[in-house]
Amino acid sequence: MDPTTIPFLKKRKFVAEMAEDDFRDRLVRPLFLRKGFIHGAELCGPTEAGKDCFFRMPAQFGGDYIAVVQTKTGNLNMGREPSKNVEQAATQLKTAMAANVQDIKTKRKRRPNFGFLCASGVINEQAKTHILDTVLNPNLTFLDIDDLIPEIDDQFPEFWYGISPDKLPYLRKLQEQLLSGSEFASLTTLIKSADYNSPVSETGFVPLRLARTFLKPKKVRGNITQEPEFEETNVEELIKRPTRRYMIVGEAGSGKTTLLHRIAEILCRDGLQGHEVLIPVVLKAVNIAASGRPLAEQILAATESFTVSGAAAFSASDIATARCVY
Repeated sequence: MDPTTIPFLKKRKFVAEMAEDDFRDRLVRPLFLRKGFIHGAELCGPTEAGKDCFFRMPAQFGGDYIAVVQTKTGNLNMGREPSKNVEQAATQLKTAMAANVQDIKTKRKRRPNFGFLCASGVINEQAKTHILDTVLNPNLTFLDIDDLIPEIDDQFPEFWYGISPDKLPYLRKLQEQLLSGSEFASLTTLIKSADYNSPVSETGFVPLRLARTFLKPKKVRGNITQEPEFEETNVEELIKRPTRRYMIVGEAGSGKTTLLHRIAEILCRDGLQGHEVLIPVVLKAVNIAASGRPLAEQILAATESFTVSGAAAFSASDIATARCVY
């Protein structure tokens, strides 16, 4: 892909029209991951304390730093008096840099070391000066649209070609369907009075381990014999070894479908956080067998209802190059 073929003004217009959530999730977050930042934890919502999200940055002499990222849509301009948008950004950044972050890795609270303000418009110099004077912390970096576009061209060029925008809505909607799947509806009805966590969610999934027995060559007194070996594998190990194929067998109700849905949910979650993942597609074997269409067409068709445009979330080449898991 050559991002230079797309006019600069068209790129600016495309980013300027994004909603703040999309700007953060589809552009800023993946870009920071491409730049080598390590995703920390989500801190969005009414208790976000001015923070959109935070990342880890490797420290030069060991350990890591915490970097807070705040996103804003539109221009942040200031004349003689600061605009409401500028005041809001300054207040949120000040709160974010002074707040303690619950560091899940070290299990202690830490204050951020660095702050980044990313805007889908232009941040003029007066606005930057006002924000720095308000926050009273020199460890702030401003990235407006003119800074972000060259970084996207270099680190995240597929963004301009609609690959990420098409796939992220698909992953988000598939994740929602997995977490509220109809096959769990009867269970939900039975426990209306209790807190319900989807069986494929992080909190609701009961860890399952796959076990297999195989023969391993072993030399005994000069003779080669085959002795049985036993191996266990969990969900995370399956995802980390995508080049291997698995046939999961078990009695009815043993959790085969739930396990596969859990794998798909993990791939959706990691993909939405900007990580490079295989694209999950949920298909039923009985439907594949009953259809006379080629498998590749069925895979593409299975994603069309999830995308805004009604088009497939990926191409046949993604299937041919084994970038899908189904």
